[in-house]
Amino acid sequence: MTIARLYKMDATPEPLFREAWIEADEEGNAQVVVNRGSLGHESTTESADVVAVEEAERLFAAFREQCEADGFRELAPEECETLIVQYKLKTREGTERDSYFERKTREALTRYFAWRGLGEIVETERGAFRLNHVVRVPDAKRALKGALIALREFDPTKMTLAVAPRGSERFIRRHPDKGPAFSRYGD
Repeated sequence: MTIARLYKMDATPEPLFREAWIEADEEGNAQVVVNRGSLGHESTTESADVVAVEEAERLFAAFREQCEADGFRELAPEECETLIVQYKLKTREGTERDSYFERKTREALTRYFAWRGLGEIVETERGAFRLNHVVRVPDAKRALKGALIALREFDPTKMTLAVAPRGSERFIRRHPDKGPAFSRYGD
């Protein structure tokens, strides 16, 4: 599925986002779904009526053009911050229960972040007694709050959140505030 995700980070009072995607069926019909709102807040979703795939692609292109005309743009990876949501595992590679936990936390993060423009999981790592969801985010402060809300049912006291600023590989622990220095790989 192709998603266009564009941001207007200098909007006031809050940054804005818009995204669109095409949902197609086997009969050659499609629908363009548009999601928009303030960064970190639940968005508004609209969809175009079911049309031919070619018409949906035309609407999708028009969406991108209008966003650019309104000052929205896609963010390059180097313009984003990186958030790591980390849980400790009971074994080096994890158990079946850890696999279930990985799926559930990934689903919760994806669902919460997607409807608020907070970012997307770009990688999940498991090993060395750790589960890491690596998330590319446009605004770390809002993403940190969002992660705590999205994962509250998964015992946030067992979770560590760390952020690498734009252009950096050095992660800084942000939750909990106190504790040892953050270690992504358990070294």
